[in-house]
Amino acid sequence: MPRVISYTPAWLSRSGPGFGLFSEDDGASPQGNGSKNGSAETSQRIGQRRTVAHRGSEIFVATGNLIRWADLATMKSEWEEKEFTRSYVNKRDNSMDEEDEGDDLLEGVPLRILKLQYVHEPIQQLVCSPNNDLLAVVTEHTIHVCVLPDSSHLVQPDSGPIRPKSQIIGQTTHVLSQARITNALWHPLGVNGSCLVTVTEDVVVRLWELNLDNRWSAEEPSLAVDLRKLQFANTSEDDVQPDRIGKNRGFSTDVIGMEVASACFGSKGAEEEGAWSAMTLWVAMAEGDVYALCPLLPSKWQPPSTLIPSLTTSVAAKRDFVQVSKVSAGAKEICEQQYAWLKELDNDDPVMISGRSEFSDPIPVYRRPKTFNSIPLLQGPFSIIPGDVEDDLDLSDIAVVAPRLDAEGIYPDDDDESELLPGLTSAIVCLLTGSGRVYVCLDLDGVEGRWLPRKRSKSRLSQLDESIPELLVLEALETVDTSSLKQPLKVLPMFSADIHSRYAFFVTHDKGVSYLSTESLIEQLQGETEAEETSGLQLRIDSIMKGSHILREQILKFGKEGSKRDLSAPVIMQDSDLGYFLLTYCDGLPHAAVLDTPRDFEKGSGQDLGDSRRQREETPAHLLLTNPRPSFEPSKYLYQPSGIRAFIDTQVSSRYKHNLKDEIRLSAAALEIITDAHRLLSKETHAMKTGVSDLFTRCDEMLHELRNQIASVREIAEKVDHINGEDADTFDDDKARGSENLDERLQRAKDKYGELATRHDALKKRLALVGGRPLSEKEQGWVKEVDKLSKSLVSPEEIDEESEVLNGSKREYWQRFEEVQELAQELLEQARDATEVKVDEEKTRRSTSFAVPPDLRKTRVAGVMGLLDRESALVDATQERLEHRNSDNHQSQTTQDGKPLPFSLRALPLDAPEPTHFLPPPPPSRSPLLSLKPLRPLLNTPPPAPPDLSLRSAPNPHRPLFHRKPLPIYNPSPTPLYLFIYLSLCLQHEVPESVYTSLPATVD
Repeated sequence: MPRVISYTPAWLSRSGPGFGLFSEDDGASPQGNGSKNGSAETSQRIGQRRTVAHRGSEIFVATGNLIRWADLATMKSEWEEKEFTRSYVNKRDNSMDEEDEGDDLLEGVPLRILKLQYVHEPIQQLVCSPNNDLLAVVTEHTIHVCVLPDSSHLVQPDSGPIRPKSQIIGQTTHVLSQARITNALWHPLGVNGSCLVTVTEDVVVRLWELNLDNRWSAEEPSLAVDLRKLQFANTSEDDVQPDRIGKNRGFSTDVIGMEVASACFGSKGAEEEGAWSAMTLWVAMAEGDVYALCPLLPSKWQPPSTLIPSLTTSVAAKRDFVQVSKVSAGAKEICEQQYAWLKELDNDDPVMISGRSEFSDPIPVYRRPKTFNSIPLLQGPFSIIPGDVEDDLDLSDIAVVAPRLDAEGIYPDDDDESELLPGLTSAIVCLLTGSGRVYVCLDLDGVEGRWLPRKRSKSRLSQLDESIPELLVLEALETVDTSSLKQPLKVLPMFSADIHSRYAFFVTHDKGVSYLSTESLIEQLQGETEAEETSGLQLRIDSIMKGSHILREQILKFGKEGSKRDLSAPVIMQDSDLGYFLLTYCDGLPHAAVLDTPRDFEKGSGQDLGDSRRQREETPAHLLLTNPRPSFEPSKYLYQPSGIRAFIDTQVSSRYKHNLKDEIRLSAAALEIITDAHRLLSKETHAMKTGVSDLFTRCDEMLHELRNQIASVREIAEKVDHINGEDADTFDDDKARGSENLDERLQRAKDKYGELATRHDALKKRLALVGGRPLSEKEQGWVKEVDKLSKSLVSPEEIDEESEVLNGSKREYWQRFEEVQELAQELLEQARDATEVKVDEEKTRRSTSFAVPPDLRKTRVAGVMGLLDRESALVDATQERLEHRNSDNHQSQTTQDGKPLPFSLRALPLDAPEPTHFLPPPPPSRSPLLSLKPLRPLLNTPPPAPPDLSLRSAPNPHRPLFHRKPLPIYNPSPTPLYLFIYLSLCLQHEVPESVYTSLPATVD
């Protein structure tokens, strides 16, 4: 229950800048219900008036046909700054009277006026869109939608009226000759919050998909249905469209009582709420009947992220249950319709559109299924139980709290329940009567999507017989003292939702504003419905139903004077500068209350309903020295100018005006003027006398309150003296007094608190060991498995013969463990033997082979084979050249004149002995393109003794790559000695001198 911290602040009083927002303006059209007859206006009750809307801390107030726009946070800060400046800087100037101060405070106030074109009737409702970018302006018979200007227009130097871009909704539909508009609701699933639903008094629902760039979207509704026709429709082919203008309607007794009092959607489209709620329209009739229309969707709609998964889970589970259980044919048909509708919805891929800003994620937009009729079945009227509820409820408003989303069905593996929305899985329907009584009802079955059959059949009758919706009344309570109510309320009571709790409401009526909270009731019902223990459930539910668990408190109380016809539903906002703020007005006077902010909202953590309610009541009331009371506002008649001048200008004929300044002469005309003036002056003087009387009474009450406060302060002073010990007549030197006494008592209290905290911790540890919260099914299964395993893991010595006979599986784990040990031992022995054999083989292999690494050996052999191929190719080419040269040896060894050539220029013959000094250098590089074919015959001969690799010399880096000396002529012969020399040279080994000396002198 929120506690009132303060009432209407000073900056909203008559001398403050905020008073001008609500004061009546002569330039605006007069307030009222639009009736032309004054007597009818006084007898007819006024419907819902919601002429105050807000966008954050910005407020929009409708006065007549104008809309005033201001920022309350800015207004408050500027007023406080001016008050500070006036109190500390302008102390010398005391000649300014109260009226001048008020005018000075009004200067520079950020106040603008929104003036819409073609709005001539008094505005009855202002409804902001979900995205706070559009404003629906509703009169009794017309409706306009305008674009809200940016907040920067409030601080511009131009203070003239703003004419925003607007459109008239239904120029041929919502006109003066048609029924009155009862509600204008923004569809929670509309794309970017641009879908508007209007409900008229003649039970016609119209859905408008607006596009401000396309005026045709405001000419004709995309969906229109007459609930009177829909109630008796049997198939989807029946005509349920509303009648055109000028068509005569026939009288029928079946439509008696079908007069709309109010309508609302089942939820705001949040992700934590039920799936069907956002597309359900609840309609309350004035006679007491309640109907529901589900699903009511536009052609393009924007669902939250959890809506389609929730629908899929619930519909699939319901279909499986219906298939295996014995249910009626009507229930099966409803389930199959929902499954087919959802299947078509899943098969249709959504269209991704950009968000409101460039940083927002794309928004998926779905299309309404085309195979089903766009107009659903009308469900109702709901049967209200128990039956002792009065037959004629005379409903004035309806409010619905959506059921909580069943997250366990969507995310079964998610054990985190901290983010779940608290509440019931069933909807709560609150009905408000014209006398101020509130019925809190529970929707037992829940409203789901239903459609009319395509063809005429008996399924319609079977559906009506099998499913009669019911509302269970949990509690009924009064918000108005009916004992002191001598006449009916002039304005129908209205609901206003709280911003901190889904299960809290504000009820506005002629007497004031009351606060209702069903959190305690919902908390107890939630605990009982979610408990696993079902024994004694009926008894506990009955005890809850018999008790009174709904909290109510009157927040604001209106004065006795005034007609109360200019009364608006309040707006509730939460702002860092304003706090938890409630604002409304009555008869041009603003009424506000600053409430205590719940602690769970300040912390930003989701808590249970009971925790938030208990935290609001933690602060004891006796700590507040004085209770806040509303500031006294003198009667408005004391500030109104006299109407005698206007009477003279309008009522007195011009031929008698000049006689008003002369002496009074007895005549019929003078008597008529005096009589009319007396009638006007008597009314004004009576109002002034009443205002002065109230002022005197209030001053007298303030004197009594001042005396009571002085007495309470005296009592508090005596208590403080008694605590300090200052009230003792005789003082003891050994006894502490004053602050010393307080310090001793405080120390004793701290020691006592420390002992209690230690005991509390000890008890908490013991309780934690004894038990805790109930284990889940997975935890219980895990405990059973651990117990079974612990019983199986018992040593053989601890198992007796009897236990072996009863349960032979206890030795299974030990047997398996022993087998594993034996296998491990065998594997270790085999590995040890294999290791020893491998070591012996390695030793043997190393003893019989050269001590050359295998990688190096493979590399060298590959290089030798490549060199052999290259050398063989060179030898073949050289042999061909020599054979060609030997044929012309005679001509080449002599000169032209017949003289022999020098010996150094002669070519060596093939049979000449090779010189020992003429050896070929090693090849410059190794090429893999050589071939071994020329040397394969030589490889068949027995190899010579292996060369001594230790004699190999390091290659000379300064040696030229290509030696200039010609290569020796290699004659292929089976002599192994030549092959050894050739291979040694190719491998860059030094050939011993003994090899050269052993060469023959000639070559065979």
